[in-house]
Amino acid sequence: MKSPKLALMLSVLLIFCPLLTSCHWTQDAANVPYTIHLAYPGAQIFEGAGYDYSYSGTITAAGDYTIVEEATDYEDILWGKLQEGGWIDLKQAQAADENPAPLWVCYASAELLSGGKYQGFIAEDSPYLESIALYANENLTDVQFALLGYDDDGNYETAQILYTSAELTPEMPLVCGIVFYGDMTAYGITFTDVKGQTHHYALSVSGRNGSLVLYEYAG
Repeated sequence: MKSPKLALMLSVLLIFCPLLTSCHWTQDAANVPYTIHLAYPGAQIFEGAGYDYSYSGTITAAGDYTIVEEATDYEDILWGKLQEGGWIDLKQAQAADENPAPLWVCYASAELLSGGKYQGFIAEDSPYLESIALYANENLTDVQFALLGYDDDGNYETAQILYTSAELTPEMPLVCGIVFYGDMTAYGITFTDVKGQTHHYALSVSGRNGSLVLYEYAG
């Protein structure tokens, strides 16, 4: 029989647990393990089931991946734990696979920097330099990489063009040596896709988990 003191403690936990972030995830009754196929790389990996956990890597190759565990976080996002370690947002990975962006981004690996084939530049000499790799999912042309600023309405505008290239192909990524001075620092990449459409993407780093954030905006 539980003591009155223990029963009271359990009651308090049941009442206040929904208010605590750490209590806002539930284990899903999934038939794990199972295999998913990712036709495109770029899915980001985190140390736990939620965007409050630190970024730990990026899936850099298309292929089959085994999910050994599922969990839903307090934002009602379903996560899958990879057999190799780390967690991915399953819905986002599926959406990116069904409607892939023309390019994806990750921190450049030591293997790429030491012996890989790439084009690139270093924006400035700084101890805070980050090497960022941009990979194309298709042949892109008229590529421009720039530091972004803000106009009077708070919209992005080009502050300084840092690099231009006639093309960016899946076989040869663009490695950018840049510095993120804070959450508000943003860089932009503009290009033309295989359909002749011009795109504008902004690149920043998340203050929440350290992941790279790449998203399209109206240029």
